Amino acid sequence: MLPRRQITARVRADTRSPRSRAVDTRVSTLRAKLGPDWIVTVRGIGCRFGHPG
Repeated sequence: MLPRRQITARVRADTRSPRSRAVDTRVSTLRAKLGPDWIVTVRGIGCRFGHPG
């Protein structure tokens, strides 16, 4: 599982901007390519890779 803050830190140097939608955009793109079951959002924490089925 990857906390949102950690994902943002790896994507951008400025982690203080809570309005940045860069992580959300990338996750959405990955879901479109991989399917919705591969990336699971854990509310209040971040994302984790799921396993379809």
